[in-house]
Amino acid sequence: MQNYYEKNEIDDSYSLFEQEIQAAIKTEKEVEDLLLLVTLNDTVSDYLEAEDLATRMAQRNRVSQLFGSLTKTDSGVCAIVFYDESGTLVGMLGEKFFQVEDKSFLINGDTYSNVLASNEDTYFHVENRVFSKAKGSFYSIGSVALLYNTHKLQEIVDVLSIRQDSFSAVVDKNGDFIVSSGIYKEEYADAIKGNIDGFRDDVVYIDTLPNSGWKLVNIIPESSFEVFPIEIRFVNQITYFIVAAVVALMFVVVFRQALKGEREVLELEYEKKRTEMIAYKGQINPHFMYNTLESIRGMALYKEEPEIAKLTGSLSKLFRYNVKGDELVTIAEVAKNLREYARIIDYRFMGKIKIIVNVSEEINDILIPKMLIQPILENAVIHGLESKVEGGTAVADFSRNCSNNSICITITDDGSGMNEEQLEAVKNIIHNGRYRQTGIHEAGTKIGIANVCRRITLFYGDRATISVTSAEGKGTCFSLLLPPDVED
Repeated sequence: MQNYYEKNEIDDSYSLFEQEIQAAIKTEKEVEDLLLLVTLNDTVSDYLEAEDLATRMAQRNRVSQLFGSLTKTDSGVCAIVFYDESGTLVGMLGEKFFQVEDKSFLINGDTYSNVLASNEDTYFHVENRVFSKAKGSFYSIGSVALLYNTHKLQEIVDVLSIRQDSFSAVVDKNGDFIVSSGIYKEEYADAIKGNIDGFRDDVVYIDTLPNSGWKLVNIIPESSFEVFPIEIRFVNQITYFIVAAVVALMFVVVFRQALKGEREVLELEYEKKRTEMIAYKGQINPHFMYNTLESIRGMALYKEEPEIAKLTGSLSKLFRYNVKGDELVTIAEVAKNLREYARIIDYRFMGKIKIIVNVSEEINDILIPKMLIQPILENAVIHGLESKVEGGTAVADFSRNCSNNSICITITDDGSGMNEEQLEAVKNIIHNGRYRQTGIHEAGTKIGIANVCRRITLFYGDRATISVTSAEGKGTCFSLLLPPDVED
């Protein structure tokens, strides 16, 4: 069992490392692409070719606009710096500044400096020469540099350090840490330099990034893979003891054994619920997808396409909400997410379908399970409103039921509705989703009404209700009554 567990865990950790390597390479490419755009920009060449300070000051507004566009395109950009052909600083804009005296990396054809540190954060410097053309040939007129913070790299190493006692870092060519996460030990220094002979038991992953020459390092101690097998051995020992006790005492203390058996059934049911909730939530955080959407939004703003930027921003927020955070969220957060979904639907159907979200202010801070309402709204759009030529409206109302202090949520649409046979089928789905004792895998990966009902049962037991009414040609209404708190 130990060997089987370790093999699977090592395979998973390697897959995660490969995924984060690709995220780091993508970050590098984004930096390189943006630096190339800046290097080829006429504003940059005009600024460097200015013959005196007065001419440069006259071009300050254009340079400021360029810098504003850069920060919108990539939030990691902190400053833009200009050097003349002799390497003398002639101008800069931004919140931070580091004077890079050693420009030997440019001579070697590199664009990346080593790590630059302040009291509160770390940065790196990318620089390229700027060329101008005269009389049919190109000649250097200086260089332009971008100063980046290391937040995206920090996200990557944080993901790699989720395992107990592990350590991860991005290391520059001098061997200095650009970012790091986890528990560092002095003996890791040899492994980071490439000497892994003394690390036969620990897992060490090292790969070099193609453009910067930096290394992404992930070190996982062998002890990190032993936690689960120890728990298994402990559970086995407890199980053997229980079996032995049952055999020895079954003819003597029948009543006490009956109570013990009942307790074990309750513990098993609790573990089953806990496992199901973890399975609903469990997923690798695909932060690179969120970063990609933010990049698209930035480029849309840069290209002066505000509508595309708004739509991409809504999709980015919706994506981040669904893959991050706790199982329980406030009603205010749910409403905010539904309004982002409504904006996407409004764009998608060109205003034909509207979604309205109403929330009583007094219940904004009440916690409810994530992803209860959005799947029902999606059903309303797809099955109720999309087929109507004239479109329609879906309304999600959140209020408090004064009679019993419960939370009342209704999702109503004026769509095509259902006939009696279709309505009965949906009621059966609701019943089966709430009360069948089967695994969650039956529903596949699609989060539908059945899974919504099952999640209600997991969090509230029998204290919550869900019902549906519909009339063909008039619309459908789902009603949820939830207690003001979930089960412990």
